[in-house]
Amino acid sequence: MRAGSVAFGTPTLWAIGLIVVSAIGGLDVIALAVVRANHTLQDTYIVAGYEHWHMYYVLWWAAVFGIFAAWYYLFPKITRRPYSDLLGKVHFWLSFISAAILVPHNIAVEGIRWATVNLDAFNILNLVWSIGPYIFLAGILVFFANMALAFLRRRSAH
Repeated sequence: MRAGSVAFGTPTLWAIGLIVVSAIGGLDVIALAVVRANHTLQDTYIVAGYEHWHMYYVLWWAAVFGIFAAWYYLFPKITRRPYSDLLGKVHFWLSFISAAILVPHNIAVEGIRWATVNLDAFNILNLVWSIGPYIFLAGILVFFANMALAFLRRRSAH
């Protein structure tokens, strides 16, 4: 905060992203806490999907977003070199978009039975889901380029 207003720099975006992915991972399993819904949804993809996405968001994405929030906050303080805020935000948005691809969750919401599934109807969604890691890889490449540029510049962080 500066002068009573939040500065939406790169570390702040990563911290907000951490809260968002943790909320998604934590709130999606509330539906299974209702006994009647749990009984109805038993043996469907929604149970497996919710458990998978809970672990995926809470353990993986929350850790990734937290690490990058700390990295972007501490990097200029430790190295005395500034990074490109624009490249940091591009890195954030590429990572956030790759985290937001919820295709298996969408398949689960359809209520498809676990044992009698025909995933041929979901080939397009599966293709979209498969693009997610490549989007994240593009974000990681932007991150490494940003750090390389920070070390190649000769000016120091304020």
